Amino acid sequence: MGGSIFRAVGINTMRLPADRALALASDILPALHEIERSANIPHTPAALIPAYRSKPDYGDLDFVISDHIVEALGDRFIANQLSERLGFDIMFRRPHAADPTLSLALTFRSGESFQVDLIRTSEELKDFALSFFSWNDTGSYIGRVARQMGLRYGQNGLMLLMSDTDGSRVPVSTDHDKVLDFLGFDPAVHRAGFDNPEAIYDFISSGRYFDPAIYEMDRMTNRARQRVKNRPFYPNFIEAMRQRPARYEWPAERAAGSRAVWLERLYEAFPGTREAHAAALEDFRRRTAACAFFNGKRVTALTGVSGPPLQHLMNAVRKEFDSPEAFLAWTERLDEADLKRRLSKAIKSGYLPEGYSA
Repeated sequence: MGGSIFRAVGINTMRLPADRALALASDILPALHEIERSANIPHTPAALIPAYRSKPDYGDLDFVISDHIVEALGDRFIANQLSERLGFDIMFRRPHAADPTLSLALTFRSGESFQVDLIRTSEELKDFALSFFSWNDTGSYIGRVARQMGLRYGQNGLMLLMSDTDGSRVPVSTDHDKVLDFLGFDPAVHRAGFDNPEAIYDFISSGRYFDPAIYEMDRMTNRARQRVKNRPFYPNFIEAMRQRPARYEWPAERAAGSRAVWLERLYEAFPGTREAHAAALEDFRRRTAACAFFNGKRVTALTGVSGPPLQHLMNAVRKEFDSPEAFLAWTERLDEADLKRRLSKAIKSGYLPEGYSA
């Protein structure tokens, strides 16, 4: 979304006036739906991600598309079918296989190109992702509030950040209206959309937990700062926020006990989150204990194996178990003799490259 990944191959994509861009979108969407139907699998149809309604021009068009469709048909087939149906030469790029965005460069008869992004989402998360991406950078502005609560608001729903353990995330909710309400925003206003940036600014500053200070660069992580530096709306946004009164005061450093307060509110608002969080903490405890029993330093001490073959040996031991749960249960027995036996068996079975032995 935003920018062009085609410069590396010598293509500078153009901006289109709003009327031309939206006319193009009205051609692309039914073509995408035809392509999706050709897969003959259950799916939620692709959808255009809306921008604020008075936007004068577009640097690209963004659509969400089901991962079922992308996996069934493949990038090349989708690009070729769009080219055939729309009459454009189309180049496609995906930065890497795991990247959710398939970028297309549609070349007009004039030789100029325009970028279209197809953002892959799971069937279950498509509606939430569409709401999150809608209305330009509104999702990232909402996300700053979630961050103050120890949460992450993104295309995959609301997540609880386990920042005090390994940084993993506990899914909380994919009910977008309920999530917005918890974060202090009016879901009905968000659903209705916005005519202009000023309306977006009004929406953000109307939140129950609005504090302009949280949008300042010095309150962001390095990664967040890098993201907003290249966002054309951000300078105007932050200036507009500075002019609006705070409705809540977030401390620059999270106060002791504040996480516990927000956790209790989260548990109350989203049934099942307490249990999911407890299960995630227990899983982290077990994995930490497993690493204390079965780790590279200990295996080297027992076998003399080090360097690249070490991981090979440890993987051989792990493969003896039917599941991760079976492996964790074994480590919890703290059976040193059995550990030595399994290591010896792995070495004798030839799991190590030639030249290495216990």
